[in-house]
Amino acid sequence: GVELEPALEKMLASSGHTVVASGSTLAFCFVALLFFPVQLMQSIGAGVIISIVSAIVVNMTFIPAGLLACPRFFSDFSYWGCGCCVRRREATREDAQPLASTPSKPFEETFWFRFALFATSRSALILTLAIVVVAGAAGGVVVSRFSKSMDTMLLSPRDSSNTETTNKLTKSFSPGLTGPYELLLEPSKGGSVYEDQFWTEAGWLIGNVSHLFTGDSKQTGKITSVINSYNLQSQQELSPMALPLAQFLDPTIHDASLCASLPAGDKPACQAFASSKNCADLQSLETPLGQPGLADGCQVFQAEAARTMTQDRGALYASLAPADVPGSQPAVEWSKTCRTYLEGDGAKFTAVNAYLSGVTPEVTDAIDGIYSRLPGILGATMGICLVLVGIMTRSVAFAFGSVLLVAWTMVVVFALGVGVYQDGMFGSHAPAQLANTGGIAWIVPALTFTVILGLGLDYDIFLLGRVCEYRCEGYDDRAAFAYGVAKTGPVITSAGIIMAIAFSGLMLSDIPMLNQFSMLQVVAVLLDTFFIRSLATPAVHTPLGGLNWWPRKVPPISKGATALGSVEVAGLQAYPDA
Repeated sequence: GVELEPALEKMLASSGHTVVASGSTLAFCFVALLFFPVQLMQSIGAGVIISIVSAIVVNMTFIPAGLLACPRFFSDFSYWGCGCCVRRREATREDAQPLASTPSKPFEETFWFRFALFATSRSALILTLAIVVVAGAAGGVVVSRFSKSMDTMLLSPRDSSNTETTNKLTKSFSPGLTGPYELLLEPSKGGSVYEDQFWTEAGWLIGNVSHLFTGDSKQTGKITSVINSYNLQSQQELSPMALPLAQFLDPTIHDASLCASLPAGDKPACQAFASSKNCADLQSLETPLGQPGLADGCQVFQAEAARTMTQDRGALYASLAPADVPGSQPAVEWSKTCRTYLEGDGAKFTAVNAYLSGVTPEVTDAIDGIYSRLPGILGATMGICLVLVGIMTRSVAFAFGSVLLVAWTMVVVFALGVGVYQDGMFGSHAPAQLANTGGIAWIVPALTFTVILGLGLDYDIFLLGRVCEYRCEGYDDRAAFAYGVAKTGPVITSAGIIMAIAFSGLMLSDIPMLNQFSMLQVVAVLLDTFFIRSLATPAVHTPLGGLNWWPRKVPPISKGATALGSVEVAGLQAYPDA
């Protein structure tokens, strides 16, 4: 029965504060993504922050303006004219037909209020503590076994054309050939790769790296370089290249000193090659420098040198092709093993600086960069959120309660994720979306914790904001929580269900990572909606009484069960209940 403008003013004065506070907290949680050293994470964080800020601005400005501009369009559902803005002043309250009034059930008799009475009782506290302790302890044990999966194949669709092509290719060839590693070798003191000590030690180092190939890589792995090449199947070094011969065949070096050791009849052809570097000139050599098929080998060497050596011959690289699919978990583990060797025993070769590169090491670096910062970012974000919630509610108890319950939610949710995707709790017959993938994809935890933290605090701020309003109106502590839960219950529950449905749509995706993200988010939203906000928060805070409001100043209690005048709420007494 309130006029539109006063109603909007009251809405903006009360709900506006809650909308801005909850939206700002949610946006801040995604600021954490901006501090990860991966552009993908930063882009997601920036996009979500812009969306949240835009939603706050629209809800606080454009929607009230639209309601004021076209009141009949939004209030009279029988009115479908296009000229609402022109005709809105023509309608008067006297023209409106009174609606037939139907008796409504007292609010204190509704389901939500009766549930709120239970949620603020001692029985609810006992039930909540039992669930929190048992689920938290069990979840903590499971989460302690968490092992992130660094398999980049979890980010690819199961039945995509690229995945099918890769599968067909790896059936005919070694999987490692689709994404080989590059082992960069540089002289530690500068200069040329044709220095004797560098050439010798680089050959030894490449040979030692071949011994890191295990499993199928021993059968089908391959190492190729201008210094030496390895056929891992026979464990034999192929075509070891002597340094003088390599310098002689190099198209950038015109040195005929090697020709002096040849018979007089071969010297002209040798000197012609030293000048032209045309491998065809070597065909006429009767004494091919101890190398059968030297002309053919010359062409292979020159092609490999052009591909793997710098123009000034200041560095070269060897191509490493283990049998593992690039980006897979075994490939990631092998790249770590190789780097460990290069930084340990490989560093004993003082004339060589060695570096491993490739698709898999690049992904590994990105993942390690994320997880090296994750604990600090998570701790800082939760700490700042604790301060923000405390400032917005002006309550230390509310701040600690909200953050601790969100942390509990994360433990339970990730424990379920470990059970499903790491331990395979649904067995071998589970649908693809819930099948064992060897662990949770590396990108999922960083994305999930920001969403869980943001939505969890968002719903809590909605509830606690309403609770604070009732307490400031003079209701006692238990009545304030009961009315807060009952009044916000339908709205927050509906929002939670809608959010869960929205996240569940990702379960239909063919990308395993999105399936994992979807499952964790759906569980987190439902857990927060139906347990944390509805039961745990009021059950835990009600017995704290006046401690809930410190350091806020609240008015003396003037309302409570006796002031409501309802028999149905006669049990609403100061905690503990009788």
